[in-house]
Amino acid sequence: MTHPPPVYAVLGRPVGRSRSPELHRAWLAALGLPGTYVALEVPEGSEGDVVRSVRALGLAGCNVTVPLKQRVAEQVDALAPTATVTGAVNTLVWEGTRLVGHNTDVEGCTRALVEAGLSLSGARLVVVGTGGAARAAIEAALAGGAAEVGVWGRDEAAVVALTARSPRVVASRDLSSAEIVIHATSGRPVALVAATPESMPHVVGWMDLNYWDPDPPGRAAVLARGAVFVEGWPMLCAQAAASFRLWTGVDPLQVLRPPRTLVR
Repeated sequence: MTHPPPVYAVLGRPVGRSRSPELHRAWLAALGLPGTYVALEVPEGSEGDVVRSVRALGLAGCNVTVPLKQRVAEQVDALAPTATVTGAVNTLVWEGTRLVGHNTDVEGCTRALVEAGLSLSGARLVVVGTGGAARAAIEAALAGGAAEVGVWGRDEAAVVALTARSPRVVASRDLSSAEIVIHATSGRPVALVAATPESMPHVVGWMDLNYWDPDPPGRAAVLARGAVFVEGWPMLCAQAAASFRLWTGVDPLQVLRPPRTLVR
C-alpha cells in the first residue's frame, strides 16, 4: 500500500500574505523530499477547533500563526519546553498519535539576532507586544542572558502577566535606555513610527518581525543612528527551518540557503 505524500500547513488568520508556503515548498523540492505545504485560513470562531481539524485532515505537521498561538497551546496533547515557558505554540509535531506543540520562534529570534551580530548577553531590551511572537522574543532574551527585558503592550493585564515570568522582565514604554528593540506586533505603533535617533540614544539593534511591511516603523531612525536594523525575514527563515527539522529530521539551512528569489 502506498501512502499519499505528506501535507504540511500554516494555520492562522489572515494567512494570505504568509511566505511560509513558498519557503517550505522550495526546501522540499530542493532536498528531494516528498510532500507539499499549504496555507489554511482559520475562520473567526473556529479557534478552538484547530487541533481537531489537524487530526481530521491528516496534516503531517503545521505552523501556527496569529491569532492562534496561545489558543492552540491549550489544545495539544503535550507541550515542548519552549512552548510551556512561552505559553504559545507555533509548530505542531506528531509523536506517535500525540500532537505536541513546540515554539520554534524562540530559536528563530535568537538565530536572527546572532546572525546580525547582536549579543543578548547583558543587554537591555524592549519588546513591543504581548502575543505569541513577543513571548518568544522575551524567552530568547532571557535565555540569552539579557540584563533586562522591558515589555511594551496595550493589554495591561498581559504585560503584568509577562512580568511575572522573571525579575528581569519589567513593564516599560521607554526606549531611552534600550540597547535592542524588538517589534513583535502586527501593527504600526505610533510611538515607534515617531521614534527619532535622539529618543533611543543607546540602541545598537532593532528587529521588526513583520517581514511583509515595506517600511517598518522606526527603521529610518535606527539607520540614522548608525545602528543595525533587522527585518523579519531572517527570523521567519530560522523559525521555519527549525519547524522543518522537527518534521523531516533535516535542517535546511545547513544544506542550502533560502532561494534568492524569496529574499526581499
